[in-house]
Amino acid sequence: MTQLDAILLIAWRLHNCRDIWTDQKLIDVLVFAVDGKLSFHYSCNCFLGVESSSVLHVRHAPKFICPEPRHYVKHKTSIDGAPEAEEAFLRLAPNDEGRNKKMVTLLQDEIGIRRREQEKSMEQVPGECVPV
Repeated sequence: MTQLDAILLIAWRLHNCRDIWTDQKLIDVLVFAVDGKLSFHYSCNCFLGVESSSVLHVRHAPKFICPEPRHYVKHKTSIDGAPEAEEAFLRLAPNDEGRNKKMVTLLQDEIGIRRREQEKSMEQVPGECVPV
């Protein structure tokens, strides 16, 4: 998998798996990535880890207790395309710092796409009355 393939797969997943990647999840993971907390080496902090957890948390924190034990493993084995998404996250960049930067860009792009879709859906249809 090339880096471009990885970017396209992650972007596709963010856009098309909206039952998982809700608007709020995009914002929460964006903040997580801006803070540099995404990490391929910790299952709670990797792409599948944040995708599968309802509460973002840093696994390598001192005295860590995962609020949702095994969320990563369950997700990886039960969701279509999860192993490919995991590999794509690895291939985004050679290190976690680069992965966080790429994810920030991808998340911001998807948030922008959804905002434009929402604005377009709210446009007035010609001839339609709108209450004032």
